[in-house]
Amino acid sequence: MVIPTNISYGSLLLDEQNVSSVQRKSTHATSKPKGSGISGIKTLLKKAEANEKRLEELKETKQGQEMASSKDWNQVLHQAAGEKVLDNPKLLKKMVKKREKQKVKSTKEWKQRLATQDQKQKQKQQTRMANIRGKRHPGNKTTGPGRAGFEGKARSKKD
Repeated sequence: MVIPTNISYGSLLLDEQNVSSVQRKSTHATSKPKGSGISGIKTLLKKAEANEKRLEELKETKQGQEMASSKDWNQVLHQAAGEKVLDNPKLLKKMVKKREKQKVKSTKEWKQRLATQDQKQKQKQQTRMANIRGKRHPGNKTTGPGRAGFEGKARSKKD
């Protein structure tokens, strides 16, 4: 991925030097989780919370404040480049909750689908058994109208 040399982000103008430093750094916090399922998001959530605690500890010293601000700038640059930055614990918690709700809903729908399928299968089996019973005992069959031209008038017996 090539990042343009001059990025304007709102009222923020960055030169080539800052952009090249972003390209060299790894984007483990910005890359998509391996599995975008619940477990992958939970892992990202743990990392984000640990990172947030570490940044709070770093902000107590002068050097730590500089590191924290550089991390903030890197995050802004990644966002400006169009990447998704998944390091906000609130949003990650929201994502986990949403995925869990989706999972519950889909399992419910799947169970309902299986139940209707089973019901239809039983109904088809019953009609099949009724048809087989009807073929075995032809005497129970009701006689309908005859075939046209064949079972018409009864012939009178002449002596």
